[in-house]
Amino acid sequence: MDIKENGHWKVYKKGSEPKELYDDIHWARLRDGYYPYLPYDLSNLDCIERCLKSNDIYVYYDFDTNLNDYYPEIVFSVSPEKNCNVLKFVSGFKIYCNIKPELLKILKNKLICVGVGDNDEVFTRIEKLEKLGEIYEKYASSIELTRDDLIFLYEIEDTIGSFGTMPDLRISEIKNKRNAHEDYKTIFDGSIKKINKDLYLPVKSLEGITLPLEIMGSLHMNEIEVLENFTFPKLHGWLYADKLKYAKNVVIPYVGCDLKCYYSGSLISFNNLEVASNLVFPRTVNNLYLGSLKKIDSVQLPDFVYDCLNLSSVEIIENYVFPKYVNCMNLKSVKKMKNVTFGTVGWHMFLDSLEYVENVTLPKRYGEDTFRSSPSLAFPNLKTVINLAMPSSYGKEAWISFDSLEYANSLLFYDELSGVKRIGFYALKCLEGVQLPKKMQGSIVFGELNYSDNMMLPDVGDGKIEFADGVYGNHNVQQTGGQKVKKLSFVSKNN
Repeated sequence: MDIKENGHWKVYKKGSEPKELYDDIHWARLRDGYYPYLPYDLSNLDCIERCLKSNDIYVYYDFDTNLNDYYPEIVFSVSPEKNCNVLKFVSGFKIYCNIKPELLKILKNKLICVGVGDNDEVFTRIEKLEKLGEIYEKYASSIELTRDDLIFLYEIEDTIGSFGTMPDLRISEIKNKRNAHEDYKTIFDGSIKKINKDLYLPVKSLEGITLPLEIMGSLHMNEIEVLENFTFPKLHGWLYADKLKYAKNVVIPYVGCDLKCYYSGSLISFNNLEVASNLVFPRTVNNLYLGSLKKIDSVQLPDFVYDCLNLSSVEIIENYVFPKYVNCMNLKSVKKMKNVTFGTVGWHMFLDSLEYVENVTLPKRYGEDTFRSSPSLAFPNLKTVINLAMPSSYGKEAWISFDSLEYANSLLFYDELSGVKRIGFYALKCLEGVQLPKKMQGSIVFGELNYSDNMMLPDVGDGKIEFADGVYGNHNVQQTGGQKVKKLSFVSKNN
C-alpha cells in the first residue's frame, strides 16, 4: 500500500478487485491482537464486492504509535454520478465503528475534496461531534459547563449522533460524572416551552424541574417512583414511567396520536403503579398498561382505548363505569364486580378469576373487531350472579362459557343474539333466574341439566341445544307414510 508517514487516503475505485480492499482492512486482525470494528458494508468479501459494483470506497489509514503500524480509521463510499458524487455511508473502525474525534477534520476536508459538500446532514453531524469535543475538553479540564453546553450534552433540542452503531462514548463518560438532577434543573428552568423530540429524564424526582408545556415526541421517566400534584406536558408520542408506584393528583392531558389501530398510536406505560388517587388519563389512548394497580375507584380512565387496557392486578371493582370503547381488556385477577357498567369491547375481555357479579352490565357490543380472531367471553370461576346483563351483539363465531355457575339470579340475554356460535352452561342446575335469548344462530350446551318439556328454549336455527340426557334441535322425524322432515324435537341419548 502507498501509505505516507502521517496517514493516507486510499481509493478503491468502482469495479475494482474486492480482495485488495478486503486484505488491506482485514490483515490487521492477524497481528498484535488488533481487531477493528467493521461496518456492515465491509464485513465480508461479498459485501465489499456488492459495494464496489456501484461505488468508490475511500479508506483513511493512520499511524498507530502503540502498534507501530498503519491501520484503517475512516471509510466512506460515494456513487459517482453525472454531476456529483453521492455519499452512501461513512463509518469508522474503532469501538462501535465510531471515528476518532481528532480525525473528524481530516474526514471533513476529504469529503469536500471528493465533491459531496452539499451533504448537509453529514457536515452537521461533524460539527456536532466537534462541539462535543469542545465540551469534552472543558470536562477534562474541570471547567464548568454552561446551560447551553448542558442542553447540547443531554440532547434536549437535537440528537448529537455519530458515525458508528452507538452514540459517541464521550457523552456517557461526561454524564456519568455529573449530577443529572441538578443538570436538568438548570436546563428546565421554565424558559423552555416546547421541545421537538423525545425527552429522557433519568431523575428520581421532578423537584425544581419545570418541564415544557409540549413535547413533540415521547417522554421517558423510568426512574421516578412517586408523583404528586403534577400535570404532564402535552405529549405527541408515548409516555413511559415504569418505576412509578404512587400517583396522587396527577393529570395527563394528551398523549400520542389518534391512530385507531392495534399496532401503532399512543401508549402509556405505568406497569409498576400500585396506588393511584385522583389520576386522570387523556380522553383517548391506544394502549394503557396498569398491570400492578390494585384499585381503580379514584382513577379516571380514557373514554377510548383503541387497543389494550391492562388492569391485571385489580381484584375488586365497585361503582364504576368503564370507557366507552376498549379493544382488549385484561381483568384476569378481578374476583368481584358490583354496580359496574362496560362500554363497547372491540375484541376480548379476560375475566379468569371472576366469582361474584351484582348489577353488572356487560358491553352491549362485544368482539366485533373483524381483523382479530373469533372472540370469546369466558367465566371459568363465576359462581354467583345477581343481575348480569349480557351483550346483544358479538363478533363472528363468538363463544360464551360458564364453567362453574350452578344457579343464577337474573342472568339476562337479549331476545336476539347475533354472532354467537356456542353458549356453554357446564355446571348449571336449573334455568330459573336465566333469561335465555329467544332467537340465535348457534348452539347451547347444558352439561348438568336434563331436558324438560316445559322449558322455554330459544330458536337456534340450524344449531342445537345439548342437555345432559340428550339433544334438542331440528331432527329428521319420520311422519306417517314414511316421509322424513326436519322438526324441532328432543332426542334422548338413550334412544
